[in-house]
Amino acid sequence: MENALHNNSSRDLFLLSGACGIVGTCCYVIATTVSMNRILSYAIAMGWPILSIIFVFGLIRFIALEYNGFSNQLAGLFAYIAFGLVAVMISIQCAIELGFDTSIANSSSKQHELLSMIKPAIRLVDLGVDVAWDLFIGTSLIFLSPLKKIKNSGYGGAFRLACSRYF
Repeated sequence: MENALHNNSSRDLFLLSGACGIVGTCCYVIATTVSMNRILSYAIAMGWPILSIIFVFGLIRFIALEYNGFSNQLAGLFAYIAFGLVAVMISIQCAIELGFDTSIANSSSKQHELLSMIKPAIRLVDLGVDVAWDLFIGTSLIFLSPLKKIKNSGYGGAFRLACSRYF
């Protein structure tokens, strides 16, 4: 493990993926709390799943230095799928909002009423994708449970504290 941490390529990957995790989380917070232009909001919101995939890749490689079992690899696989599903969900949400708002603005009062009734039904599509996200990210976390094996290892205090809290 010591040699792998001092390998420039591995160190760069861990620094990049850690930074992606932090920036991705900031993208999520900004996209959900700050009102802004729809295109900018979409770009920032999409930053969360894209950067999170990079973060998960580095995290799984980092954990593999100490524990490289099948559960570690499955955790990564399920997390990649989960964040892919979040990207799809965000795209669906934005497309529905933009499409319906444009259609409603350009419609007669009768069409406006009909479109207003249809919109909630179509939003069930992104709700279904959201449920799939929950299932995949939850399964990923279940497969990360072997982290309790390394919570008392040579990792830093913050990592050990996080592992002891959740596992």
